[in-house]
Amino acid sequence: MYCDNKGGPPPRQRSKRVALQYERIQPNGPRKVRYLTVDIDLPHPPHKDVAHPAILELYDFALPPNLIIMDRETGKMHALWELDNPVWFDPNKPWPRPVKLLKAVQSGLAKEFRHVGADRSSNGFLVKNPFHPRHEVQSLREQPYRLSDFVGHIDLSYSTVNDDGQGRNRALFDALARWAKIHRDEFSDLGRFEMALLGEAHDLNQQFDVALPQAEVRSTTRSVARYVWTRWDGRRRGV
Repeated sequence: MYCDNKGGPPPRQRSKRVALQYERIQPNGPRKVRYLTVDIDLPHPPHKDVAHPAILELYDFALPPNLIIMDRETGKMHALWELDNPVWFDPNKPWPRPVKLLKAVQSGLAKEFRHVGADRSSNGFLVKNPFHPRHEVQSLREQPYRLSDFVGHIDLSYSTVNDDGQGRNRALFDALARWAKIHRDEFSDLGRFEMALLGEAHDLNQQFDVALPQAEVRSTTRSVARYVWTRWDGRRRGV
């Protein structure tokens, strides 16, 4: 499974035994999704007298997550919902109905918690490792969910891009640019930054009905990486 430490070298694939020593790990395989994830980036250092607003929302949600994994220092967290039957898909083929519903649910969960810091551009490739001592873990439910359980509880108005490639290229570029501007300062050189961005691009590409050719993914990644690295000053504006 892929793993890394926040701010360290780009994610690498390692054995499960070794990966569990890292701060972030890969919850799902490249063709199988068992965990729905929401990345909540609302900084909120834990305090004994002040409850984290996101945790209160997750507790009160009609379908509470199976796990909440929180950074003890910052209060940032991942919420995970486990599926009783994993959803399988081929990124190079059109999505069948279960995969379309899966993508809609993932998008809907992020929208549901956006007011408490949910990152709607997160792809769930890596999550906080629940076995790492840096993290605090809460279990709100033991029983896994059926994918159909989410219907009627969240907004499922997710739409995919089906065109000659221009819409997908633009969508990939925009999503990569958002990610790059947020995470640029976590890397010490352009090479590592571009490698991490390429991993993000491959994962985003799998979310399209028909994936873009790898050459286009690499080209878009290179353009975004070099632009953000050389022309972004870290204050939400270009230089």
